[in-house]
Amino acid sequence: MYLLALFGNALQRYMDEAVFDRTQRGYRCLVIDGYQFVKDRLSHDSINWRCSHFQKHKCKARAVSKIFNGVEMVKITNSIHTHLKLWNLQKLPK
Repeated sequence: MYLLALFGNALQRYMDEAVFDRTQRGYRCLVIDGYQFVKDRLSHDSINWRCSHFQKHKCKARAVSKIFNGVEMVKITNSIHTHLKLWNLQKLPK
């Protein structure tokens, strides 16, 4: 509630606190609802993320994260994925 009062409408456009993990190569990645996003571009106050399957599956899903009062928040700018969730892919038999 404090953040909402402090930042108002700017914060309302951001959904939740960002959740991060590491890729197989050790890079920081964003995880939203079982999908993995990698850093696409950095601006002075936000980070643009694209789905980690943007090349392999031509996935257009994207998100943006921004820090509000020390808490990194995220909003999805395109939620349509062209593939299964990451956790589903990992659970398939080899």
